[in-house]
Amino acid sequence: MAVAGCSIIKKSYKQVLAQTLHTMASKLQEHTADEAGGESIFSSDGLPSLSLPAPPSSTSVNTTDETSDAVIVESINTLNVFENFIVKSDVEKGFWGLSKHGEETERVIDVDDPRRRLFRLKKEIDELECELMKQAAEREENVDEFTSMSNELRDRLEKMGMKDEDALAIMLRGRQEDLSRVIARDMEKFGSTDANIISEGMQAGEKGKIVYELYKSDSVTSSREILLEERLRHLEMAVGSGGVEGVSLFERVEEAMKLAKEMDAKEVDKVAAKAKVIRSDLEAAARAKTKQSNNASLTKEDSQIIASLHNQLVELEGISAFLPALASRLSELSNLHSNAAEFGSRLGAAEETLNRSEALLSNVEEALAKMEVGWKENMEVVERNVKQLDELVAMGSKK
Repeated sequence: MAVAGCSIIKKSYKQVLAQTLHTMASKLQEHTADEAGGESIFSSDGLPSLSLPAPPSSTSVNTTDETSDAVIVESINTLNVFENFIVKSDVEKGFWGLSKHGEETERVIDVDDPRRRLFRLKKEIDELECELMKQAAEREENVDEFTSMSNELRDRLEKMGMKDEDALAIMLRGRQEDLSRVIARDMEKFGSTDANIISEGMQAGEKGKIVYELYKSDSVTSSREILLEERLRHLEMAVGSGGVEGVSLFERVEEAMKLAKEMDAKEVDKVAAKAKVIRSDLEAAARAKTKQSNNASLTKEDSQIIASLHNQLVELEGISAFLPALASRLSELSNLHSNAAEFGSRLGAAEETLNRSEALLSNVEEALAKMEVGWKENMEVVERNVKQLDELVAMGSKK
């Protein structure tokens, strides 16, 4: 029964998961096809589908000049281009939470993007896991396999930043801020374009090169440097700002270009000249050293002494690490030796004191013996006197 129940739960789990994925795919296809009028454009970097941009308005083509090539020129605002390309498909919301002309992005959570769909899938998996656990508790079955599968899928989604709605909203808002900073910096640089760059671009176009300009004014032509900057900005928008300090790709390239300009040919020549001077000084010092070593006169005895000292040092090389411990032990031994030398004198003084004490004790013993003899004699005299007194008292009482 337990095996049959597990197989039934496994089949139901797979069926629910397949239905969920099929429903999400069908909704996504209908959404992109309806907005694009039956035609959808897909991107390869995991972004949601984009609608087909509106075609530009027809303008006159300047082909009167026989020397110049045909150039399609149209004047349009940069922000309008950005909105026609990206924001038009998402009315009042913008692509990935971007709004028109700086509107507040209060409904970022409502944007339907792949990460939002993954978050909904995570919720459905959690609900399905709860249902499976309830069924297992009611039927007393083991669903460890399904629990491990759901835990693994939840861990993978959490690693992608899908823990909760707040984390997802912060991620989308950070992407919006990155794109807003890129657009603001581009607008500042386009507004302060130098006239020298424009003249260089015009000269480059006059030398036989074909320049295709779309959505540009008549007075501005794009040079190679501006095109490279545009490519870097597109890379920056795709990659985003990386690193701990948040330095963008374009800023890192500019810093590398500054460092390359600083290391020009003149600086390299100066460094090479300094290296030559230092090398000549070192060669002169080496020659002076060799002269001093040649002029020094050494006798055989000095050389023998030096050789013997060298041999001693080589022999002592193994015990050089123990020299500090030996020095400390020798200092302790010297202290003990000095204390032992003082101990002999102190011992002689103690012996003299002992002899004097013995003599004093012998004198005291002699005095005590004499006192004892005197006390005995006195006691005998007292006893005789007491006897005589007793006899006299007895004789007086008889009379």
